[in-house]
Amino acid sequence: MDPAPPQPPKPPQKQKGQPLVPQETHVLQQMLEDNARLLKLIIEHQAMGKFKECEHYQRMAHKNLTYLAALADAQQRAKPQHQAAQAHWETK
Repeated sequence: MDPAPPQPPKPPQKQKGQPLVPQETHVLQQMLEDNARLLKLIIEHQAMGKFKECEHYQRMAHKNLTYLAALADAQQRAKPQHQAAQAHWETK
């Protein structure tokens, strides 16, 4: 019997342009750990020739990776705005 796939955590609630706060980093760490488990399951199922079962795990991993990539892109775009605002307040 196949082990139950890890359930992805709910994405952190984040306002656009705001950096992640420390309590949200545990959610990201959990997603990374889940992806590691998913990749292991995918490899195991491929080795057994269970390609149909791989598809479900691949979709879950893809969803997590897409979310993480979008979050990283948003963080990069917000960084210059945050630095500019910080510099503005430091000069006053």
